[in-house]
Amino acid sequence: MFKALKTPRRIILSGTPIQNDLSEFHAMADFCNPGLLDDYSSFKKIFETPILNSRAPGCSAKNRELGEARHEQVRIYHENDDEH
Repeated sequence: MFKALKTPRRIILSGTPIQNDLSEFHAMADFCNPGLLDDYSSFKKIFETPILNSRAPGCSAKNRELGEARHEQVRIYHENDDEH
């Protein structure tokens, strides 16, 4: 439904911190800037799963490192959206 809106600019208002739910973050980012983070299945594979795995108790150092790197990349997207 929302993707059908043909507008030059899109904004979102959220009453909750979107960074706490990565699927919600993706949906909102994709609404405002379609394709920025690829489709959700790719976003989940590249970002969401590694981030969540890095926060699991007893995760490996490799998983923690990858998850933290992916989190930093998502954080940069989030900060850049805040500036516009």
